[in-house]
Amino acid sequence: MSDECSRDSGSAGDKDKAASEACTRSGAFALALSVVLILLMPSWIHRPAEIALARYIGYRQQLSLAINQLDLDPVWQQYRTSHIGVDSVPLRTLPTQVVYTDGNSSGPASTVGDAGSGARAVAVSSSLGAPPQVSLQKGAPIVLAGKASPGGPAPPSFGGSAQASSQTGTPVVTIPKGTPGGPAPPTGLSVTVQVTVPVTEIATVSETMKKLNDSDLLTESRDYSNFFSWSVGQWAIRGKWLIYRNALVNHCNKTTKLEADPPRHVAKNYVPAMNSEILDECLNLGDVRELAEFEKPTMSNPDQIGGSVGRAVDVAPGALPRDLYAASLVTEALLFFVIAYFGAFLQEAMSSEGFPFPGTLFGAFSRSLWALLCLAAALFVPVLAAVGVAALSKDPFLWVEAGLVFAAFCSVVNALRRKSYWKGLNLLHRKKRKVSNSNNAPRPRAGESGEA
Repeated sequence: MSDECSRDSGSAGDKDKAASEACTRSGAFALALSVVLILLMPSWIHRPAEIALARYIGYRQQLSLAINQLDLDPVWQQYRTSHIGVDSVPLRTLPTQVVYTDGNSSGPASTVGDAGSGARAVAVSSSLGAPPQVSLQKGAPIVLAGKASPGGPAPPSFGGSAQASSQTGTPVVTIPKGTPGGPAPPTGLSVTVQVTVPVTEIATVSETMKKLNDSDLLTESRDYSNFFSWSVGQWAIRGKWLIYRNALVNHCNKTTKLEADPPRHVAKNYVPAMNSEILDECLNLGDVRELAEFEKPTMSNPDQIGGSVGRAVDVAPGALPRDLYAASLVTEALLFFVIAYFGAFLQEAMSSEGFPFPGTLFGAFSRSLWALLCLAAALFVPVLAAVGVAALSKDPFLWVEAGLVFAAFCSVVNALRRKSYWKGLNLLHRKKRKVSNSNNAPRPRAGESGEA
């Protein structure tokens, strides 16, 4: 009853005031969330530099780890001892497989079983003379051939048939299968095992150096901070100097240019990349070992490697997630629900006949052109903030949430348009309205003065 009386008198009722207060609170909260999104934009702008720096530090750690594993590998240590100048050999000519020799086993020979498919070749040397030659075949007799050394003890005699070879004159003893007993095991033998072992660290070093030879990676890493701009730049200059020195001394670049062609538009902290073929030809293992330790990034401050480890957002505890992506995702989701809440109470307010009522939010903003412009800008700010964050992040989920915010915004604007709320923004309409108000104003009667 009171609402009907208030509509007749042109004043707002309790329902209209409650709807206006709800729209006021939700609108202020939406603006606060929009400010949060706007404050997150610099972090999103800085995000590519953080990602590039994290990749750069990861590659540097991988290069250092590969060098350390190579130096501690006993197979490579033996190869390095037998090849003194291996550190000066270009990466392209380094072996990917080396032969590892183990000569520590000695003593009497053990019982020999059947030779399987996975058996390895074993070189046996004897102090009695030439090394015996053992031929093993499953189900076949065992043939042992050897020569006595001059002045040494005679070869051991075995039961069985013996005959001289027609080609070499070497005595051959044949022991048929199933013959009881057998030759006595020889003593004083040393066994040397040679195994071909792959050296995977060489390929890892070469691939990591090619990953670090990325102009975009080095340039974006320098954009993170002044410290890393200097550190990454010094490391790149050192690597370039080593390549130019080896090219001048060793003539390793006969047909290829050292540096790759720069882009058309060079960035502020641009670092040129070297040709990938030059890296394996003009860098040796000693140079890579030096680059692995030169300007090596430290891990004392976790914030140095970017948002993947350190805090990207510093806010009050419990207010927003400290991860940049999670904070943006939660803020845009809250913004959508707040605008939808605003639109629901706007529909409630517009259900009254006298909308907009004086003393309410929409009645106050409809009185002047500037007030309407402020309301329109306040409604449009959340859309700009959500779309800006989505564009900087290039994340599909943030784009979906930005689309939901835009849809809620369009719903609110369209609802006000149906009530002709935005007519005040039309200057021609306002001029006609002013003329009609002046024509409808009461004129003073004849003979009456203009003074009270």
